[in-house]
Amino acid sequence: MKKELKTLVNIVKTGSREEVKKAQKEIEDFTHWRGKKDRNSRDESFRIFLGEIKKFEQIPDIDHQCYFISSLKWAFFTLGSKHFDEFSKFVLGCIQHPSGKIRQSILKASDWLIMSFHTSLIFDLPKNSTNEQKEEINRDQLKFCQFVDKVGELSEQYFLPKYGRIKYISSLPVSEYKSIQMLLTEVLLRSNGYERIYDDYLRKINQDDAVADAETILTEIKLKYFQHDIDGKKLTYPDAVCSICNKKDIAIGATRNVFLNKPEFVCEDCAIIEYQTRYGFLSKEAATAHRRRIFDIQYLLHEMVIDEYLADNNIDDYEKIDTEIMGFLQELSQNIYNEKLSKAEKIVLENEQDQDVVESKIRILLSITLDNQQESIGRRLSRSQCCRPK
Repeated sequence: MKKELKTLVNIVKTGSREEVKKAQKEIEDFTHWRGKKDRNSRDESFRIFLGEIKKFEQIPDIDHQCYFISSLKWAFFTLGSKHFDEFSKFVLGCIQHPSGKIRQSILKASDWLIMSFHTSLIFDLPKNSTNEQKEEINRDQLKFCQFVDKVGELSEQYFLPKYGRIKYISSLPVSEYKSIQMLLTEVLLRSNGYERIYDDYLRKINQDDAVADAETILTEIKLKYFQHDIDGKKLTYPDAVCSICNKKDIAIGATRNVFLNKPEFVCEDCAIIEYQTRYGFLSKEAATAHRRRIFDIQYLLHEMVIDEYLADNNIDDYEKIDTEIMGFLQELSQNIYNEKLSKAEKIVLENEQDQDVVESKIRILLSITLDNQQESIGRRLSRSQCCRPK
C-alpha cells in the first residue's frame, strides 16, 4: 500500500541517502496513476508541494534541499500549468541561490515545469480545436514568455563586464550568472520552437509600432565608413553551413545558440525569409530593407560619433584614429543607442524614409548626450593620450 505523500516528502527532507532514494521512487509512482478519478486524486496529493516550497529554507542542509528539488520535478510536471506562478517564483529564487548544488538541481527540475504545458508550447492546435483549447494555449504561452522575460531581467542584474569577453556559457566561471544563462538557453529557449514562441510574443507586444507599413520598401541609409559588401560581394564563410537550407559557404544572416559550444548559423536569405514571415511583410524586398535599416541606424549613429571626434580633434581622416580610441567610440555609440534611445524612438528612426531627418534626430541626441558626458569622455580619452593621432 502506498505511503502518504506527506510522509514521503518528510523522508526526502530528513532521511538517509538510501531512505531518500526509495522515497523518491515512491513519489514518482504517484505520477503513474491512471483514469480521471485517479489523476484528480494524484493532483490533490501533489498540492502538498505548494506548501512545502514556502518552507524550503527550513530544510536542514544543502544536500536535503537538493533531494527535495529533485522530487519537486513530479509536482512541476503534474501541477505546473495550473500553479505556474508559484512554481516559477520558486525557480527564480533557487537559480540565484549562492550554492551551486541548488542552482544545478533547479536547472534539472525546471525542465519538468516547462513540460507541464509542453503540448501547448510546441505543437499547433488541430483545425477543429475549441475556443477553450485556444485560450489554454494562449494562456500557457503567455506564462512561458513572461517567465523568459523575468529570467532575462535576472541575467542583466547579475551581468558583470568581465563576462562580456567570454564567448560561450560553458567557459563562464561558476556563478549565479552562468546558471541563469543556462536556464535561458538550455531550458527555456533550447529549440527553434521555443524561440519562435518567444519571438512572436515580442512581436505582438510591439506590433502597433514595429512595422509602419508592411508594403513600403525603406530607402537605404548611405554610410561613409562602413560597407555591407566588399567590392560589391557579400562576405561569406566557407566553413559555415545554414541550419535551415544546408547551404555552405554562406553570408551569415543570423546566429543561434551563440553561447553553446556549437552555435548554429542561418544564411542571409533564410534569415530574411524568417523575418518576412514573422513580421508580415508583403514582399521579400520590404523585409530586406527594414531588417537592414535596424542595423544601419546603429552604424549611422556610430559614424556620427566618429565625426564628432574628428571635428573636436582636427583630424581629417577617420583611418588615422587609433585602434584603442576607435574601440572606445564604438562602445560609446552602443551605450548611447541602448541607453539613451527608447524602444519607441528606435522604431521611429527605423521607419523614417528621409535620411536627413534621421541624421537630424541623431544629431540632437548626440548634442545632449555628449555634452552631458564630456567630463567622463575626456577622462577616458586622456588615458589613451599617448596613442591619440597627431
